[in-house]
Amino acid sequence: MNREEIKQFIFDNFKDKLGSNSCFITIKFNFDHILNDIIRETNYLSKNFNERIYHIINNLYEIPQCKCGSLLNFISFHSGYRTTCRKCLSIKGIKFENNEKILCSHGCKKIANFKFIGGTYCCEIYPSKCESIIKKTKNKGNKNGMFGKISNRRYTLQKLKFTHPILFKYENIQEMIPGEFKVRCKNCKKWFIVSFSSLKTRAYVLEKGQNNHFLFCSKDCAESSGIYRLINSLDISMEFKKYQQMVYIKTNYFIRKYKNKILNIEKRSRNFPIDHKYSIREAFNNNVPIEIVSHWKNLEITTISKNSKKRTKCSISLNELKKEIEKCGDT
Repeated sequence: MNREEIKQFIFDNFKDKLGSNSCFITIKFNFDHILNDIIRETNYLSKNFNERIYHIINNLYEIPQCKCGSLLNFISFHSGYRTTCRKCLSIKGIKFENNEKILCSHGCKKIANFKFIGGTYCCEIYPSKCESIIKKTKNKGNKNGMFGKISNRRYTLQKLKFTHPILFKYENIQEMIPGEFKVRCKNCKKWFIVSFSSLKTRAYVLEKGQNNHFLFCSKDCAESSGIYRLINSLDISMEFKKYQQMVYIKTNYFIRKYKNKILNIEKRSRNFPIDHKYSIREAFNNNVPIEIVSHWKNLEITTISKNSKKRTKCSISLNELKKEIEKCGDT
């Protein structure tokens, strides 16, 4: 079906329920051929099924943009898109002719040049650049109950060893003063001061059986390490998210169609998730077609601990997977 046919089908079958959850759920689970056509016609979208229907009904072929060029956020089927991106809405001021000589709202006593949607005025396009705001942020705040105290003083090296012993298997941690620690950078091996929250995050990841979070002394060091760029590069991340979302949609299609062929599928739950034997990340890196990585032959029921430890590793090779798909003859 093309867009017009899909739109006509929706109007004919869901005219009274258009925009409701029951409408979208019925299409997703009872009309596989319509679902695939909707996904194909809106393949530039990645997440929200309601957003896909909204584009088809309203003849949209791309995501609307803010005046600054950023993509707008989708609210709901009935409300559509926001008129302004979050950045412009919350931070950036709008230039205006101040004929009434209104002063800056932040107390610097300068004439305001920008106004904000919240009703305030400022001498600078960003409030953080106003002299009054800068002075306030530089003051240490004697009235603050925590003034002069170290918030992490209760976290000593001894307590860290007791609460997160796994950290010391992977990291060389030294205590400078109570609550202040230093470690070696994963990339340049230099010592640097690390926050307790970073150590806690590192410990949490290790305790979950993963090893994809490391400690770096700077962002430049992290990006040059080669193990940070893949996950944090914006272009790669966005492309992977789109690919991953399409894989999940196609995977659900195969599960519905070939549910009786997947071993132990009745056990599927939070503790027994379904796993892609040839991982989605590896498939993305090697440009594997979505139909292959989503195929029911690539799916298996596993435990939550095995799934978290597996991460991006594969329990089957791509050639083995292709041979199994050829044998079963399902597409």
